[in-house]
This record gives sequence, structure tokens and C-alpha cells, in this order.
Amino acid sequence: CFFFKDAATTEIYTRSLVGSVRCVQETGYQRRVHGIQIVGQMSIFRSEEMGLYTIDIGKDYAEEVMEELGKLSCLHFIDVNDKEQIYKRAYTETIRRCDDASRRIKYVEGICSKYHQELKHPQSVEAFLDSVSKQIAKKGKHSMAYFDEIEATLKSGEEYLIEQEKEAEKWNANKIDLDQKRYVLNTVAEIVLPRALGGVKEGAFNILPQKMEKVFVDNQGKRFSYVTGLLPTNEKERFGRLLYRKTRGNAVPIWRDLVKKIRDFAGREMEKSLFVVLFQESESLRGLIMKACEAFSAETYDTTGDITTQEGEIIARFGDVQRVAVLTREQINNKLKTFSSSLEGIEGSALIFYKWFFERAKNIYFTLNMFHYADGYFTGLFWCPNSKRAEAEAILENAKKNKVLCSGLKQVTGHDKTPPTYFRTNDFIRPFQDIVFTYGVPSYREANPTLFTIVSFPLLFGIMFGDFAHGLVLLTLSSYICLRKDHLIKTKSMLADAVDSRYLLLMMGFFSAFSGFLYNDFAAVPLNFIPSCYQKNEELKIADKTKDPSCVYPIGLDPMWYAAENELQYVNSFKMKISVIIGVAQMVIGLILKGMNAVHFNSSIDFFFEFIPQIIFMLAFFGYMNFMIIIKWVTDWSSQKFNAPAIITLLIGVPLKGSDPGDVPLYGNGILQQKIGQGILLISILCVPVMLFAKPFILYFQHKDDKEHEEKSKNIEMKEPKKPYQIPQEESKQESIEEKKEPVPLDAPQIPLEEEKNPAPLEEQKVDPDEKKRLILHDDNEDKAEEKPLFDYLKKKHEKFEFSEAFIHQLIETIEYVLGAISNTASYLRLWALSLAHAQLSKVFFEMTLGGQILGVKNPNFLLIFVYFVVLAGITFGVLMCMDVLECFLHALRLHWVEFQSKFYKALGYRFVPFTFSAIGQKKQPPLLKPQNLSLIHI
Repeated sequence: CFFFKDAATTEIYTRSLVGSVRCVQETGYQRRVHGIQIVGQMSIFRSEEMGLYTIDIGKDYAEEVMEELGKLSCLHFIDVNDKEQIYKRAYTETIRRCDDASRRIKYVEGICSKYHQELKHPQSVEAFLDSVSKQIAKKGKHSMAYFDEIEATLKSGEEYLIEQEKEAEKWNANKIDLDQKRYVLNTVAEIVLPRALGGVKEGAFNILPQKMEKVFVDNQGKRFSYVTGLLPTNEKERFGRLLYRKTRGNAVPIWRDLVKKIRDFAGREMEKSLFVVLFQESESLRGLIMKACEAFSAETYDTTGDITTQEGEIIARFGDVQRVAVLTREQINNKLKTFSSSLEGIEGSALIFYKWFFERAKNIYFTLNMFHYADGYFTGLFWCPNSKRAEAEAILENAKKNKVLCSGLKQVTGHDKTPPTYFRTNDFIRPFQDIVFTYGVPSYREANPTLFTIVSFPLLFGIMFGDFAHGLVLLTLSSYICLRKDHLIKTKSMLADAVDSRYLLLMMGFFSAFSGFLYNDFAAVPLNFIPSCYQKNEELKIADKTKDPSCVYPIGLDPMWYAAENELQYVNSFKMKISVIIGVAQMVIGLILKGMNAVHFNSSIDFFFEFIPQIIFMLAFFGYMNFMIIIKWVTDWSSQKFNAPAIITLLIGVPLKGSDPGDVPLYGNGILQQKIGQGILLISILCVPVMLFAKPFILYFQHKDDKEHEEKSKNIEMKEPKKPYQIPQEESKQESIEEKKEPVPLDAPQIPLEEEKNPAPLEEQKVDPDEKKRLILHDDNEDKAEEKPLFDYLKKKHEKFEFSEAFIHQLIETIEYVLGAISNTASYLRLWALSLAHAQLSKVFFEMTLGGQILGVKNPNFLLIFVYFVVLAGITFGVLMCMDVLECFLHALRLHWVEFQSKFYKALGYRFVPFTFSAIGQKKQPPLLKPQNLSLIHI
């Protein structure tokens, strides 16, 4: 049974093993399975075909209709009010209320997290949308009334929680203050009283009097006092220095760090230290000390009085505060349970339901703000893929059957607006498509480079990163990510960020391992799975080896080359030529895509005067170079008297020496090679003026004829001025066809943009009173008629043709292509350069670490082998698996963006941004942007 999946709905026929045929309603491209044609639309090579439509919706039903359309996720709405100030739009205030509600929900979510209240999410967005509809129907209210109800619930809940949080914070601060005061009281007594009595050891608190005085007199008759308080521990040194300078050393601070950790209301630890400043009693000195305490915001305490009495009061007060704090916490938890519990008939917590509800509402009202609103109706303009039109029409027809005031889809024709670009992708294609989108979005129906990037990008990466061992590591890691993606996302693993690119990494790992297998390179160690065609020799010199003439190494490089003296010369020559061949082939594919674009857009000028000379130039010069490389490879030069000529020398000799092959021709006789080279040079030179002059002059004569025709048309039209365009509206059943011109029905399939001549005045039309509000009034006595912004937007923009600009542009394009053809071909040599760098780095790391302990050593030290293996693994991971992977990735990116895509890719499009609810509930929601700002008019 064969199964294909795509976004366009069609019928797929499958044939079982016994030969029976059945029909499965699914999606698919156009294919043949066992001779049965499967009809569908391919949407990865060219973007989806789009249609421009309008829709009219009554205000009271707008939210209901938009919700159903949003479930399709296939309508790209255009802001027809982009010139109108934002505060004048219909739902600006409602969107602000949604933002306020989201802010309240975020606050409540923070409180729930603080009090460990678990919030449950609905199973899916679809289930949530169904529950919203059921909840509104159950309440028997309009959606805006339900909006107001939820908003009021959140507002009252937030105010209650804010009030209770303030109370809880206040009582928690009282608890901390009482706890600190008790500690200060006991500690100060242990420090001050022994010094006051003299001879009593500090800490003998049980034999000291239980009363603290403001001023003490010691046994020598001196009066001294103290100031005590708490200060952050990190301020001890600064406070001590300030105190010393202010009192000039007449005050001595004594410090004690709090043994018990104190936490604030937010749960943060506060590291504080107790200080007791002893000084000889003096009011001026006390004032200086208190100013120093105020400067550091120190908490000072008055500990005078009976210690036992004070401690008892603190304990009693602490118990009262503790009971009130617990009661406040219970009240907060009870309120939070109303948010964390589920509403009746709804999955998930009430708070999450409210959160998603306002995200849904904001999405709907933001989109409705793009509509033109007049006389109780919203008129919207949007793009819709042709494959989804039937589904959209079915939704609107169903709504009309349920007596919802809305029109069907009305297609707009004759406009010059560029549709958005939309490709149907999946998890495999998406990372490659993102690489292309990073450079630029394809123009509408332009050939999409992604189709080729899927293979070419990992292939070029693999050529540069080619190593069987390192490729297997990358392949294994990406395979693990593919198999365990759900687990990685759930556990928020380090590898979770790579889940979206897992198939890209998988392809890169596969091609790296495949290229390494062809290079016969396993972490700088050649593989000898297949016997070599060269006979082994102890001296290991290539000159002393003989090759079996009948032996052909089946795949990749013979491992004996890695033991040869000219290994680097041979491998470099091989990789350089392969790089050039692949580069020219990819650029030719890019030119072919340019020709396909010209055919698709019916541009004969681009096809005959750009594509044809460009492809001839590329194949004539660089295709001839590849031809010479292959001829040199397949020729047996061992039987020749002379060495093989250098390809670069022959190529340079084509323009400089008239393609003179010299004494050693590459193929045929010297005369044949010279004539072919001269012919290729002549063809290449002739292609340049064709590319330069043909297109601008043809465009000049075309626009000249069009301008003359336009001037004649204007002279004719001046005799009969046109009336302003009237928007087609609902058909009037009472209007007489013989007397009046029949207005266009509301559900007309198309809206022509040509202006109508002499429309009948509104007063003369026999229309229903309710329908008069739907018509745009046109007064023949007024100079200007009122028109909808929607049709102001649809007016065609005519750009003036300038021959000088067209010629300069073509001159730049020609110079860029000719010089770029040379520089881009040379740029592909980076495939060889990075492959060489990777192989040599791997070889050096191996020889400097593990290789020195196992190669040529009779009695290896296994401990050193283990140590050097760990060192080799660390260097390989850091340099080759991290830095070199990134380097090869960037160079592959450059080859695609500059060398490949520059041949055909204009990238002047803008992305299809559907109206959808799929982003509801995501942590990082895409911003609600105006997609047409990218911009329809300028493009």
C-alpha cells in the first residue's frame, strides 16, 4: 500500500498486494502508482497559486465567521486601512483590553507558580476552540458579553490577589523584623554586658543581669554607650571605614554574622550581619554614628529595658503575626484554586482557558482591524490558495445557511498586485526552506531553490567535511535527535534546540560519512576494506610499486595512495578538479532554472536574450574546461612520451594564445584542438553584446509603441469623462431590468476593476431600505465621490519606463554575470580547500597524540594511549566537530546564496502569513504584523 501526504486534498488510489483497488481520501502530488494516476499539485518547486478575494461580514457575526476561517489557516488578509491612524480603527480599544487581560493573566500565573499551583493546558487548540463555542452557547450571550464577563473576573481576581499579596508581604516583613529583633536583643546583651561589668567572659549570659541600659558605667567609672543594628554582609568594610573617618577612631564596631538564614517574601536569601558600635557616651558622637547608619540604610534597634520582658513580648507578637500570615496565605491559595481548577465542561485550568481566549480574541480583532468598516459591515481583502478556496466557500455557505449575515467569496481580477509566496512544507523540508528564506523569499511562482538545496547543501557540506569517522559521529548524533525528539523537548535538553534542524543534520552527517568513505579517510587513518591494486613494498615509495593493469579499484581512493610520497599532490589535484566540475554543474542548473522561470512567466526577452546567451557562455568556456578535465582523466598518459598538459595552462591559452596547445595536445591533433578553442572563444565573445544590448532596446521599442497607443486612448476618453468606480453590491429584487442597470450581486464570483460608465443615481434605484446602507453614495454634483479604501488599494500603479535606467541595469547585470562566472567558478575551489584543511588537521591531531604511541612502538604504554586518546577526542570535538562543522556550514551557505542562487533567484517575494490560531498557547508567539508592509505595492 502506497501512501503520500501533502496539503492539497485529493483522492489517492492504492493497490493492495492481492490486486484490489480502494480509494483513500487524503492528500498527494501527481504520481502514478501501479499505472494509476494520482492527481494533485506540486507545491515545493513553485509556490501555491493564489487568488485575491473580498468578503463582507455583518458586525454582529464577524467574530463567529472569523473564528471558522481561522481554523482553515489559509487566508492571508491585507490591511486596506494602512493609511488610517491606528486609534481610528474599529477594534483598537478591544485589542488594548486584550493586552491588559494578558498582563493580568501573566501576573496571576506568576502567583500560581510562587504558590505551587499547577496549571493544566487543553489537549489541543482545536479542542479549545470547540470549548469556547460551547461555553458561549451555554451562557446564551454574545461573544463580546462573554469577553466582558471574563475580563471582569480577571480584573477582580487580580485586585484581590494584589491586596492579599501586599498583606502577606507586610506580615512576612513583620515576622522577619521580630525574628531579627529577638536575635539582636540576645546577641547585644552577650556583647555589651560583659564589657559593662568587667571581668565577666563574653557568652556567660546566664550569670548577667537581665536589663539593658542606654548608658553603662564600667568599673573604672567611665561612661560608655552603644548603637546596634543589622547591615548587609557585603557592606561591612565600607561601613567600618566610614565610621572610622567620622568618629576619628572613637567608635569600635563589633560584628556578628547571622547564623540563621533569613529569606524575604520573594524567597531570596538575605545575608546580614549584626553590628554593635561601642563608644564613650557623647551626644555628638551618637549623632555621627546614627548618620552613618542612615547612609547605609542600616536597621537599628533600641534594646534598652528588661531583656526577659522584651523577649516575651516578641514571642507573643510573633505568634499573632504567624497566625495572620498563615490565614492570608490560605486565602490566596483558595483564590488561586479557582484559577487552577477547570471550568465546567472545559479541559485544562480556567486561567489557561482565559489566556487562550484572549489570545484568540486578539488575533481575531487584530485581523478585523485590517477590514474596511462602514454601515455595520466589514469588507475584507485577502489572498487564498486556489487549493483551499472550496473549503473557504463551504464555511461561508454553511454560515449563510445558519442565517449569518455574510457574503461568499468574491474574486478580484484585473489587478496588478503580487500574491504572497506559500509553500507546503513538512519537518524534513522546513530547515532547508528556512535556509532559502534567510536569503530572501521567492517571488510569486518563482522557482524555489529549496528543491535542489535539499540535496546540494548537505552534499557540498559533506565534500568539505569529508571524513568517515567524523561523519558517523554527526550522523549518530542527528539520528538520536530524530528518534528522541519528543523526549528532548519534554525534558528541555540541551539538544532540544536542534530538534527543528534534525533532518538537516542527518543529511549533513550522511554525506560527510559518504564523502569520507570515497576519500578512504577514517580520522586520518586510511581504510583497507578492499585490497589495493598496488603491490606492497617495504620502502613505501610509489615509484617502487607496480599496479595491476587489470585491477580497477571499485569505489573511492586506493588506500595505498596515503602511503605514497606524492599523496598530497595527487589528492589535491583530484579534489580541485572535482570541485570545479561540481561547481560548474550547479551553476548550469541555476541557469536552467532561470530559463524555466522565463518560460513560466512567458518572458521571451529573458529567455532568448538572457538565458540563451548566458547558458551558451557558461557551457562554451567552463563546460569546455570540464570537458578537458575528463579527457585528461580518461587518457592513459603512461604510454605517452610527454607528461599531461596542465588544464589551467590550456584554459589561459584560449584567449591569450589563440588556443595554441603547444607541443603536447590534449586530444586529437593540435590543429583540431586549436580550432575548437578558437570557436569557443568567438562564441563566448559574441554572447556578451547579446546580453548587453538586446533586452534594453527591445523594451524601449515596446514601451514606445505602448506610449503612443496610450496617448491615442486618452484623446478618445477625454470626450466622455468616466464616473467614479462603484463597488458591486447586493442585487435588488425590485429593480426593473428594462429601466435600470442591474447592480452586481453580493455573491458575484468576480469583481472587475474597470470603472463603470454613467452609474444610475442612488435615489433612482429601487432598492430595499436595508440595502441602501450597503451602497456607496455617488453624487453627480460633487467633484469627488466617496470610495472604499479597499479599492483605493487595488488601483493599478503605472511605473514610468526609463531607457537609461534599463540600459544601466542591464550593463551591471552583464558585467556581473561575465566576471561572476569566472569568480564563482574559482569560488568552488573552497570545496577542495576546506576538505584539505579538515584532512590535514585530523592527521596532525592524530600524529601528535595517539599516533605517536601506537605507530612503530614495540612496547606501547596503555596508560599513555588512554590519556592521548582522551586528548585526541577533546581536540577533535572542539576543533573539528564544532568549529569546522560551523565553518563548512557557512561556506556551503555562501555557495548556495552567491554562486548558485544568483543565477536565477530574484527573491523579491513576501511570505504567506495566514490568519490562524495555531500559535495560541506557544511561549514565543509570532508578532502580529502587517504582512503587506513587505510590500505589495512596491514589489
